[in-house]
Amino acid sequence: MTIGEVMNRLTVTSAQIDEVTGEPKEEFKIVSTKNLREEVHKFYDGGIKKGIPLGFHHTNEGFLIRDHELTILSGQNGSGKTMWLSQVCLNLLESGYKCLIASLEMHPMLTISRMITQRLKSPEPTPQFIDKFLDDMEGKLYIYRQDGITSTKDMYAMLNWAQLQECKVVVIDSLMKMSDVHEEDYNAQKKFVDQLTVIAREFPIHIFLVAHSKKLKELTDQPTKNDVHGSNHIVNLCDNCITVWRNKYKEKKLEDGNISDEEAKVIPDAKVFVQKQRNYIGENGEPTFNFYYDRKGMRYRDRP
Repeated sequence: MTIGEVMNRLTVTSAQIDEVTGEPKEEFKIVSTKNLREEVHKFYDGGIKKGIPLGFHHTNEGFLIRDHELTILSGQNGSGKTMWLSQVCLNLLESGYKCLIASLEMHPMLTISRMITQRLKSPEPTPQFIDKFLDDMEGKLYIYRQDGITSTKDMYAMLNWAQLQECKVVVIDSLMKMSDVHEEDYNAQKKFVDQLTVIAREFPIHIFLVAHSKKLKELTDQPTKNDVHGSNHIVNLCDNCITVWRNKYKEKKLEDGNISDEEAKVIPDAKVFVQKQRNYIGENGEPTFNFYYDRKGMRYRDRP
């Protein structure tokens, strides 16, 4: 058999595929640059650094919310990761983007009340302020109401609904609160995260998946992406990994009276570490952001 005959046997044309399937096949997994021309031009349209800001002045250059991506947001229990993400969503909503929040650890009313507090910067809204907030969020903020148990299939259906409503961001909080994903079942965790990446590639949305991380040994220790609970595949598969760290060392010094007012003012209350950012274009794809926390207003500030 000649080289040409071998190549003919190994080559499958689109016409041959049509003969086998009985119908024309519009797409094939192997494409040429001709097939990608429109997508490539779209990618460069408006510049290479595209995405939605998180809503804080000092984060705009370091991290943007891009379509077709999955971000793991991790942190220890009580680190403030859900509160921080709530403010990010509020920033997006106030900029006109639609968000869907599936907080499997919290009643929808509490999710709403946190955002009301963050918007007002006070936990004591008037009835008029509450009504104004609810009116402003109508058709923009959607909450997944959990009835009974929630499975990964419920999340897949929710994501499909979200893209039909043109939601820009979907939050799933958290990974271990689904009935068919257990803490020790690494295969189930990998399968779910893998499926989320497939959905993100298909839909023009950004998915935030909240995952807990291991408890640090010392108050001064800072987290790494290897501290995320569960399968290593969780971090390997996602596009971005962000960790929220609460400065309990500063809190302890304040409690003991071992810190001056001036020090307390400038030392951050929290840090947000971008520990993986696959599609970042620039010099620093893994920045660290300092935050200062207003307990009364449940808000994170980028300045003291």
